Amino acid sequence: MNTYPPKRPIVVYFTTRDGTYGIDENINIRVNATYGLAGTSVHQVLRQTVLVMETGEVDRNAVMSRGGVLQSTLYYLTYRYTVQENDTSTDLNYASRDALHWTSPTSYDTLQDTTAQSAAHNCYLPPLDHPDSLAGRSNIIIDGIRPLLHNVTALVANGTYGAGRDLSFNATFSEPVFVVQGSEPKLNLNFDGTYRNATYASGNETRSLVFEYTVQSGDETSRLDYNATNALLGDVRDVAKNLVNWTRV
Repeated sequence: MNTYPPKRPIVVYFTTRDGTYGIDENINIRVNATYGLAGTSVHQVLRQTVLVMETGEVDRNAVMSRGGVLQSTLYYLTYRYTVQENDTSTDLNYASRDALHWTSPTSYDTLQDTTAQSAAHNCYLPPLDHPDSLAGRSNIIIDGIRPLLHNVTALVANGTYGAGRDLSFNATFSEPVFVVQGSEPKLNLNFDGTYRNATYASGNETRSLVFEYTVQSGDETSRLDYNATNALLGDVRDVAKNLVNWTRV
């Protein structure tokens, strides 16, 4: 039994599938609103709103993408939220019971239909902890944090290595990462201005990737290092499909 005010619209949510969503992925949130009045004016009024989402330090707006009338007093509105970098949520929900906001300060005041105006004004959402809330009806995790490359270390002892010797290196990340098949990463090494690529050797769904390189004739340096702070390139992502931030921290 609903415990929020019965004269307010009963709002039911149907969303994109449950799961984890990363940067630039879209989540469609459908609001079914039941009012004690008929007509298209309420739907037209509500099309001028955004749905404010609780997404961490910065709340984001889910924008209206479509809407319509299902029955005489039943309206649907679909909002689209696009995950942005640094957005986070362990169980996505709207920001508050009055998270339906007007797109402009004047849009509400200029409405001619006072009945629709009143209905829209009273469009409070179910309480955040209610079973009819977005979090209550879905299980959506937002991960807008890109994995970070923490460091690159040699897996061989310090010393001098000649042509034909094998070198291996370990790259450590802030969280488990996945290597995309066909776009394996490379580590660009600097031999005093001659650049060579160490190839990806192992590691997947872990916080570490291993790279290998065989010293070639002519390679020479007094202190081997990679080319630059962005010398690790390739398609490596976390479980939310966020690309790794290759810049070493």
